[in-house]
Amino acid sequence: MSASEQLGADLVAALEPVERWAAEATGLPVVFDEGDAAAGGAVLLRPLSIALAPATGPVLRHISSAEVTLDVLVTVVGRNAYDSARAAVALALAAQTDVSWRLEPGPVDPGLWRALGRPPQPAFILQVPVRRLIERAAAPPVREPLHADLVPMPADPRGREAPLRSGTAPVG
Repeated sequence: MSASEQLGADLVAALEPVERWAAEATGLPVVFDEGDAAAGGAVLLRPLSIALAPATGPVLRHISSAEVTLDVLVTVVGRNAYDSARAAVALALAAQTDVSWRLEPGPVDPGLWRALGRPPQPAFILQVPVRRLIERAAAPPVREPLHADLVPMPADPRGREAPLRSGTAPVG
């Protein structure tokens, strides 16, 4: 896969299960842009921000991973306020019990709604891990034991031994 093909593949792979889960939990279509929502309503998944995540370690001997966490705003649009709230609450409860993604605690910041140019509405932020596997060349096998020559510490010009650095022990 080329670098340009790989660019969006990680995001698509991370969001496909979220999209499928939201559609199954609500029976509504899932959109990524509010303009695509039908009159009958839709679940809106809006990617907001990315944070570096600690890598979970090597996957296999020659494969490691790079990981980020994608914050996704989840809300229901295109319905009346009561039906949208009911669907959003059902999604939030399902997210706490059905899936391994984390929910950001607390309400959505009012500043976010201002930035989006929308009035506040029932919503939550889902934290979705995005992971890219990285294949690395295998390290060559060790064929001989390590050979180390110990070198004495230089003496102080005044004739005294140099002081030890903290955490070291005298060699001898």
